Amino acid sequence: MAAKSIISRPVYGTLSPQPGKHHLFIADAEGALAIAEMAGRAPPGFFGDAEIVFIPGLDGKHAVALEALKPAQFHQAPSFASLLPRLRQTLANAHMGLRLYLAGTEGLIGQAMQVALEAGIDHTSIQTEHRGSLARRMQCVHCKGITENVT
Repeated sequence: MAAKSIISRPVYGTLSPQPGKHHLFIADAEGALAIAEMAGRAPPGFFGDAEIVFIPGLDGKHAVALEALKPAQFHQAPSFASLLPRLRQTLANAHMGLRLYLAGTEGLIGQAMQVALEAGIDHTSIQTEHRGSLARRMQCVHCKGITENVT
């Protein structure tokens, strides 16, 4: 029997290589696998002008696979909060033609999407693929407080 879907859960796609002048990838944990799989469909040299920002999580797996793609820049961060200043700066300095790829948990995708939209990145330049935990951020309808990792 298939698991019931939660009505409020967004529907995510699959990452695919897009034409653009610069490619920014942000992933956490299993999101690295989505990038690695997309790399198999990318044209040669695709990652030559790409930047990958990766939050490895507790197990620290998958960083080697991302580095093997030979991106122009590779950065590891311990948490989304720690990479936020770098992400805001990168998006503030972005030129037309930037493609943003978000892969991993719903929390990462939602937070990175919000920062990108606030920076003026057009939603059509952003791709998402959910990988990993189904836990999500929830907001209490009464106090408006945010609780992380709710399943």
